[in-house]
Amino acid sequence: SDVRWDAPLYKIKWLSPIMWVVERTISTPATHSAHHGKYASDGITNYHGNYGNLLFFWDVLFGTAKITRQYPAEMGVENLPETTIGEQLFWPVISTGRGSKPVAAE
Repeated sequence: SDVRWDAPLYKIKWLSPIMWVVERTISTPATHSAHHGKYASDGITNYHGNYGNLLFFWDVLFGTAKITRQYPAEMGVENLPETTIGEQLFWPVISTGRGSKPVAAE
């Protein structure tokens, strides 16, 4: 979500126990955006988790959750070659051969 509705709620001290339950049950903007962070070294980004788009409980259950209550500075994929919108929409059907290859092939 582009609307960070959870950020002001984290600042209200008496809501902290409620937010603890909320962020472990549903995906908040902070927990989901961590999955889309660009740099794994920022301490917030979690490439190998925070998959839940609605029910974050599954990430908690399977140990893939990372809850920081912070947002990554940049979104994207580290070391991803530049691609056009056409390549993104139609890959792997159409490829320019500029180094765009599936992750499994690396």
